[in-house]
Amino acid sequence: MKFKLSAAALIAAGLPALAADLPARTAPPPPAPPSASATPFRMPTLVHASQGLWNGVYVGGAVSWDLAARDTEMTGPSGTSVTGALTRGDAPGVEGFGAGLYAGYNMQFGDYVAGVEADATALLDPWGDRSTNSFKSTTTDATGAFTATARAKRLGDSSLRLRAGYVIMRDMLVYATGGVALTQVERNWTMGGSITVPGTNGGAATTYSLADASGKDEKYRLGWTIGAGLDYMVLPDWTVRAEYRYTSFGETKANLSSACSTSCGTATSALRFTDTVHSVRLGVAYHFGGPTIAPISVRY
Repeated sequence: MKFKLSAAALIAAGLPALAADLPARTAPPPPAPPSASATPFRMPTLVHASQGLWNGVYVGGAVSWDLAARDTEMTGPSGTSVTGALTRGDAPGVEGFGAGLYAGYNMQFGDYVAGVEADATALLDPWGDRSTNSFKSTTTDATGAFTATARAKRLGDSSLRLRAGYVIMRDMLVYATGGVALTQVERNWTMGGSITVPGTNGGAATTYSLADASGKDEKYRLGWTIGAGLDYMVLPDWTVRAEYRYTSFGETKANLSSACSTSCGTATSALRFTDTVHSVRLGVAYHFGGPTIAPISVRY
């Protein structure tokens, strides 16, 4: 019994010393604040894989639809025996379909493209509608009329232009273009006709005739052109195009005079040709030397 009490007393005496040798238990430290230099989360962005895609030479073919403005007018006769009411000539647009070739060279700087392009187009149905001026005598019961008729056709055109564009997708380019243009225009016109005026106090009727007259000219005209369009790469190295262009070749004037019989004066046809063209073009081209289309990559 004494042994058990002594052992218990010995253990009780040694507990304080043992507890002093054990490590102290403390609360865990709070987490450290995030470092100011830590990299923040970034949303992924799509990277164009079009770098250099539009570089190089290209050659293509195009079809076009043109609407060209024409304008004519007529004056005379200047005599007093026949007076007339002048009406301005009806000048409908010249509508024609064309086909041609174009070629150019592009340089790409990131998403921007600059280049130069030339094209030549021949109109397949170049004749425009006739434009006719007609006037009659104001004398009561007079019959007939004097007329001047003009017709023009544009045989074709060509241009040399600069281009500036932006790649809105890896394979889609929108651009603006402008430069000089050249066209070949052929015009012809005729003037003639007769007016019969009844006699006074039962007298004989008098017929006044314009001597038939005609003229023709063919000219090359230099002008300017501006436009905009879109190129889309449907296959590696192959693009399709849609383009609008406005072209102005200025105004020319041609005069044609015809003498009238029986002292009714001279009729003068003043033919004004204002050659402005609205053109819509669709094309297909092959690009040489550019890289093939790569898949779009993701950058973080």
